[in-house]
Amino acid sequence: FTPLSDRDARNVEDHVRAHMEQGYRYVRCQVAVPGYATYGSTIRPHSTFLEVDQEPWEPSAYCRLVPRMFEHIRDRLGDEVELLHDVHERVPPIQAIQLAKDLEQFRLFFLEDPFSPEDIDYFRILRQQTSIPIAMGELFVNQAEYVPLVRDRLIDFMRVHISDIGGLSMARKIAALCEF
Repeated sequence: FTPLSDRDARNVEDHVRAHMEQGYRYVRCQVAVPGYATYGSTIRPHSTFLEVDQEPWEPSAYCRLVPRMFEHIRDRLGDEVELLHDVHERVPPIQAIQLAKDLEQFRLFFLEDPFSPEDIDYFRILRQQTSIPIAMGELFVNQAEYVPLVRDRLIDFMRVHISDIGGLSMARKIAALCEF
């Protein structure tokens, strides 16, 4: 069991509030899993990258923590802000599907990168299981990866790195495909 501490919850809440006060209406909410090495966690002061004072990544703890974070944020800030979350492809597909279902009640603007590019076949299952809006694409490097997801309406937002997909010309083609 990995609790969402009051301090962690308040930190995320403060982050969202600060952005709202600056006029932002869309805010990505992320939280580190205490004690586990992952995106967003801390490294001991004065340590090298390899001296991380944490346990290896545990996806189950993350999948329990994230819904509690969004429950806290929605309870405190209501529906006046659009919330986003990036999974960073860090959990097995079946856990990602359950996480999406658990987050649906918090009305996220989108859930980003629930699957790794090699697991894109799971998007069909995800779409059948939940109506949460999905964003994907930052790790894609060719049309074979994103065209089926757009064509079959398995994602709602295409996220790209222009340098990875072939530059501005290809980005414009992707935008036209998505618009169509």
